[in-house]
Amino acid sequence: RSAAGCTIKLDEEPIIEYLNSNVVMLKWMIAEGYGDIRTLERRIARMEEWLADPVLMEADDNAEYAAVIDINLDELKEPVLALPNDPDASALLSEVAGEHIDEVFIGSCMTNIGHFRAAGKLLQKETKPIPTRLWIAPPTKMDEAQLTEEGYYS
Repeated sequence: RSAAGCTIKLDEEPIIEYLNSNVVMLKWMIAEGYGDIRTLERRIARMEEWLADPVLMEADDNAEYAAVIDINLDELKEPVLALPNDPDASALLSEVAGEHIDEVFIGSCMTNIGHFRAAGKLLQKETKPIPTRLWIAPPTKMDEAQLTEEGYYS
């Protein structure tokens, strides 16, 4: 099921860290001439406004929902993979182990630089070319530059 219209209970600390990182990225983008400066400055201002008084959305205690899906992340003992052609389709790694894979895509606005470093470390262990097409798409020019400098992307 997709996350359309859901509320996920989060801690403030990782959100604050994420937004601070995004403010740095957006300022770098302005310095590099990326996009519309006014739009980026508005985004920075809104993030800094929230950072000055962080308040996260929470589910209403007495709300009625069409469905409630509780997922205990402590019970996940292996990676969950996104399957093609449907954002709601996923499988545990053990469920697809041994299946032929035509293509692998690592990227989107939801990835962070650590995902690319982890993939790079896994690929460094390979002595032969991998038997699939691999697409790597860092989400920002800043991440691309950093990964290139570190030798993970070229």
